Amino acid sequence: MVSGAEGHKKCETIPGNGVGQGSLVGGRFRIVRCVSPLLYHAHDQKRDRPVWLRLCHGSRVLNESKVDGGQQLKQAKVMGDRASQVLKVGKVAANCFVASEFVEGQFLDEVLNHRLFSTEEAVTLVRSLLPILQFGHQQGLIHRGISPESIILTVQKRLLLMEYGVDSRWKIGSGNRSLHAYHAPEQVKEDESGIGPATDVYCIGVLLYELLTGTVPFKCAHDEVLDELIVTRNPTPVRLLAPEVPPGLERIVNRCLAKDPHQRFSSLADLRKSLEEYAAEKSQQSTVVSNQEKPKKRSLRIVISSVLLLAVMPIAYFVIKDRGMGPINFDSMSEETEEESSGFKAFAKQESARVTEDELDVEPELPAVGEMREGGIDLMARIELPKHVLSEPWRWAGKSLVCEPRTDQNSILRIPYDAPAEYTIEFKVRSLGADNGGALLLGLANDRVGFGAHLKGYAAQSWLLEYGSEPASPENGMHQRRMPAKFFQSEQPVVIRCTVDADSVRVEENGRLKLEWKGDFDKLSRERCWATENVPNQRVMFICTWGAFEFSEIRVHPATGKS
Repeated sequence: MVSGAEGHKKCETIPGNGVGQGSLVGGRFRIVRCVSPLLYHAHDQKRDRPVWLRLCHGSRVLNESKVDGGQQLKQAKVMGDRASQVLKVGKVAANCFVASEFVEGQFLDEVLNHRLFSTEEAVTLVRSLLPILQFGHQQGLIHRGISPESIILTVQKRLLLMEYGVDSRWKIGSGNRSLHAYHAPEQVKEDESGIGPATDVYCIGVLLYELLTGTVPFKCAHDEVLDELIVTRNPTPVRLLAPEVPPGLERIVNRCLAKDPHQRFSSLADLRKSLEEYAAEKSQQSTVVSNQEKPKKRSLRIVISSVLLLAVMPIAYFVIKDRGMGPINFDSMSEETEEESSGFKAFAKQESARVTEDELDVEPELPAVGEMREGGIDLMARIELPKHVLSEPWRWAGKSLVCEPRTDQNSILRIPYDAPAEYTIEFKVRSLGADNGGALLLGLANDRVGFGAHLKGYAAQSWLLEYGSEPASPENGMHQRRMPAKFFQSEQPVVIRCTVDADSVRVEENGRLKLEWKGDFDKLSRERCWATENVPNQRVMFICTWGAFEFSEIRVHPATGKS
């Protein structure tokens, strides 16, 4: 619960204001504690009641006359129990704040950090929001700031909107990138004439996209680049990230996210109707499947019984034939069966060893460009957050792993793994940025040879794989190559494959050879490394990024030949 004291994020203090725990805001609201950056649990000293207090700062804060909020407060009072009451809108120094009714519950953005919603849950949650938004539109109110951090999942398991009627432009430029990602193209263009019901339809489309896939359509650490993505780029298809989503629901999301407001649903009523028709169709399909389930199970039992009977009949024939038609000696049969079983196990072991030796000389079939081989060890399942994080921030987005560092920070993940002496590591990665301002580095370290940086006492030879812009400080020793623009612009993930054997390391990108090192690893260490110590009895993979990236698969395979 957001009302609890546990799990709160580090408070962000507005520059120049000194606002923090215990501060008095607006001469009335005493900050009790920080819930998330720029969102506080505060106490209204005038009315002796708890409130939510959101602080906003940046270059786009509105002028004093617009911050008064008197008309917004009047409008908010008609919103009913599906929206928290906006109590006060005011200014603190050069910035502004919004005080809202305190409601017990959990913010949806925190819920999304810990779980992915099923298709049915996502549709149900979105449908529950539409009536209050539709009512607001009838009153002439456009929310403009729908996002998971403005939605509370109450203890009664209802969704409640915060700050309805408060101009969301106050929050742009405040470091609130999650809200920025929910803005429609017309909001990004600051086209007031284009703001209307279709703007909220777009926001609902982003919300549905995130509930289904675990991520928003566009992400970038730079606001200007994010603006460009929202206005010009198409998002990664929903079914590419979440194949279980039905095509009909994906079409609804795509229509909500149309760049042109006229191509979206004309109203929330139309969107609500489409979602209700989709839900009714799914319910009908579930009923049909339920009605067919018992006959199918009965048919399956008949088939299994028939197969077992056919399988047993030849065995019974030979047993009876070998022993004649007289009584079966179970003791004798038991001894013979054990002996036969022992002989079979020895034969199977010998055959298995022979097949394995033969297969060592077989050239494995390479996967198609952009695809990963099946099987192997799933390292994603072994990652524990925050245990394996050396540098924030990393988070789960459904089944994918996402890192979104600030522009002046890197993100480092350390993944321990098991592998034979010769092995291949594969992973799928997609850039969430759109410029050459990021970098992706891969490092491997083990007791035989280490690649990577000297991190937290782990050894390193140099980075095995380097993508990205030239480092801000060349003296830091990372000889990075510039990230190809196509890497950032591609909507498809890139497959990186690194094969390590006795005397070489080979790295491929989408099946194409990127680099290959052969020969004396000790010499390589002396020429390229920052530190020469190795990691005893352990294999560790380091992923270091500057900029936002999404990893959807990481696997280790035994190397069975050149890959």
